[in-house]
Order: sequence, then structure tokens, then C-alpha cells
Amino acid sequence: MSQLDGELMEFTLIQPKYLRHEWQQAKRSFAVVREMYPTNWIDEDVYYSLKTGFSAMHFAHEEGKFLGLLVTNIQEDEFSGEKTLHVWIAHNRGEQDVIESGLDMLRMMATAAGAKSITFGSPRKGWIKKHKLLMATYEIEL
Repeated sequence: MSQLDGELMEFTLIQPKYLRHEWQQAKRSFAVVREMYPTNWIDEDVYYSLKTGFSAMHFAHEEGKFLGLLVTNIQEDEFSGEKTLHVWIAHNRGEQDVIESGLDMLRMMATAAGAKSITFGSPRKGWIKKHKLLMATYEIEL
């Protein structure tokens, strides 16, 4: 299933049964993300989450050219039970931002899942100009 969003960017859901076929492209994106930002996940964690249906992955293309990917999942607040669509991993190749370009798709996914909002984490400070900051996470090294 493909969906057009943003300007010409097309998002394609990678079904779990086709994950193995698309895995090398995904791993290249994950390596770039890990190189830029610290993560606590490994490729196998992502594969398992996608294969079991806990998470979903969309590839972004424009005119057949791979532009990046989004890995999302539904999270439920432990106290209120409120659901959010969480963008777990996002990778861009080029200038177009997959989160911004995919906002319409992400909104539809969130609504379909009964989520009240879309969340994502990023060390990039520029996001605060466009989106509400919910909480900062700080680390005290031991």
C-alpha cells in the first residue's frame, strides 16, 4: 500500500512478510541513524518488533528513489491508557524531512489507532520551532 504525501514523496508500508526482502536497505538507514545519534536498540530489536507487528515501517520514495524511512508503533500511557503514535526511528536521505513530509500519513495512522497525538524524540533543537516540547530527558553519568 502506497500513499502520496508532502510534495512528491510516496510512503510504502513494508509488510512483515516482505521484511526480509527490504531489510538491507533498512539496515543501511539504521546505521546512519546510529552514527548520528546514540540509540539503545540494535537491528535485531527492530526486526523483531516489525516482524511481530508491534511496529510498522514505511519507506519513503520519490520517483523511485529511496528517500528514507519511518518506524512507528503505538504506545499506551501506563496511567491514563491514552494512546500515542510514536515515531521510533526516522531517517532522511537528502533535504526532505520524512516526518514533516509524512505528517498527513502519520495523522491518519494515529487516528485509525485511536491515538490522541504523535510523538518522537530528537536531539535536534530546531523541532521546538514547529512542535510542542513535552519533556526533555537528561542523563547524569556515573
